Amino acid sequence: MSKEARQFLPQILWYIAIWSVIASALFFLLRYRRSVLFSQEKYGALLTTVSEKRQKAVDPCQFFIWGDPPNAEGNFAKAIFYCTPDKKAVNSLDLSVLSTMSYKAMLNEVGRINGFSAEPVFNGGDWQCFSDREKITDFDAKIKLKSRVECFYHFNQAEIKKVYAEN
Repeated sequence: MSKEARQFLPQILWYIAIWSVIASALFFLLRYRRSVLFSQEKYGALLTTVSEKRQKAVDPCQFFIWGDPPNAEGNFAKAIFYCTPDKKAVNSLDLSVLSTMSYKAMLNEVGRINGFSAEPVFNGGDWQCFSDREKITDFDAKIKLKSRVECFYHFNQAEIKKVYAEN
């Protein structure tokens, strides 16, 4: 071994030892911290809760979920909201994300994603909803695959027939 190698070898070994201790300490510290802070409940809340800072929708037509879900393999439905005759929002939703396969669960999920409350839709009054052109009277009924759920706000029967005639 050369003279220079013998001179710098102890320094190099000390640097390797110090950096190994620092790296090991960081590894175990971060591993311990992850095990203390992580839980399935927090993870689930992170994925499903809506941020309070998120922009809220003023109507169901403000935002939409565009396109058919690529991995749904036919297990999807469309929720179409007509707020005015010239303003609509088409939402496609993979039905495998629903806890129950009902119209209410689907519209609630679309509302959660888009940031509006779907409760006024269920209460009737200003809203009328149809599934494949048949009026929905029971929102707890099982939803059909690939169905079109269309909800109209302040539309009369003539306006709804006009929309169906155009589509």
